[in-house]
Amino acid sequence: IPPMGGEMTYQFLAWPPGTHWYHSHLALQYADGAKGMFVVYDDNDGLAPYYDAERYVMFYDWLPKMSSMEYYVLGQVYGNSMHVMATDNDMVDWVPAAGLVNGKAGLRGDSVGDSPLESELGYVLEMPIGHTLRVRLCFGGWLDKAAVRVEGHDMLAGAKDGVAVRPVKTSSIMMHPGERFDVLLRA
Repeated sequence: IPPMGGEMTYQFLAWPPGTHWYHSHLALQYADGAKGMFVVYDDNDGLAPYYDAERYVMFYDWLPKMSSMEYYVLGQVYGNSMHVMATDNDMVDWVPAAGLVNGKAGLRGDSVGDSPLESELGYVLEMPIGHTLRVRLCFGGWLDKAAVRVEGHDMLAGAKDGVAVRPVKTSSIMMHPGERFDVLLRA
């Protein structure tokens, strides 16, 4: 887009179909929230006949301080030696204060500064009894892995990283940064 306004239209073929995500590759913007989900729909989606509605759930770790600033400060003190930083007590500030689900969560332990705290009950998916949801999960965290469970329910995983897989029934899914799963959940 030219400076001082203007307009430009990009046209492209969205491929391949499935659940995807985008994130920044500039410094640590991705850790600080420059990320999101998108779906490329497929007319021949094998899961389509088996669900009534779909929801999008992105979860990730939340640091109470801007990670890019923390990294800059530690880099000034220790240089660019990550192995030194990883063993130093200053890295305790890099422990996530919360795990966010669609931008909302409860804090672990004591409150730390301004937080996105809204509920300590976890994330709630509402759906009518007898209906099936397709839940498109994306783990946009960067420090660790996360286990996904739905209390009192099993999930049927039917896609991973945007690719259809043979459905697998499970009570939990361990997800690593960047992974996506499409699961069916019946009420």
